Amino acid sequence: MNPYQTFSDLLFTCVDGPKSAIVNTVLTGFNEPDQWSPRDASGTPIVQYFAKDVEGEFSLPYVDTAERDTTKPARIIFWEPRIRPGTTVLMGRFHDGLSHSIFALSESSPYTWINIRIYDDVDYPGCFFDFYANRRTTQRILMACKDEKGWDFVQDGPAQSFENTAYYSRRQIKDRLNREIITEYLEKLGYMVGHEGFWETTASASLLWQERRRSK
Repeated sequence: MNPYQTFSDLLFTCVDGPKSAIVNTVLTGFNEPDQWSPRDASGTPIVQYFAKDVEGEFSLPYVDTAERDTTKPARIIFWEPRIRPGTTVLMGRFHDGLSHSIFALSESSPYTWINIRIYDDVDYPGCFFDFYANRRTTQRILMACKDEKGWDFVQDGPAQSFENTAYYSRRQIKDRLNREIITEYLEKLGYMVGHEGFWETTASASLLWQERRRSK
């Protein structure tokens, strides 16, 4: 099964860094304590996120549509695409596509992070392309989506060399950023998302999961 061809919610992130480094970055960031972190009786933050390698064929964290119930534990799968070794793709289970997490994590990372969210929703379709590079000193945001008020298109940050900015003048807003344009941009960046080999790996995948624990 190729998610690119079949999923209604296509939510993933590409990073031009090795899987071990990316898993460590995400795991460390997720376990960084904040004011809402659960704590033990002594006030020490309780670790909630863990990671391990997954040998053999791996399962994606959702099928077709992403999970909207964020009270469920988080689950993220990481893999090195068979046709793009040395890079990492990650995919979470929730409907936000890890957009806020990727924004935060990219600030301290030397790698380029590309967060993709494509929603083939009957009522509220949309496409989102977030590009962060050079510890987020380079930032480019593209969005074409529909809400209760209708279609809206947003672009923020300097246009990048892989873009065709003529698309953004199209009369139909939904045609200014769509699955085909996102695919074109990713292919220019070396990520052949329509190819089966993008969704396969010859190495072990990695799984990050959450164990929710209450403060004592």
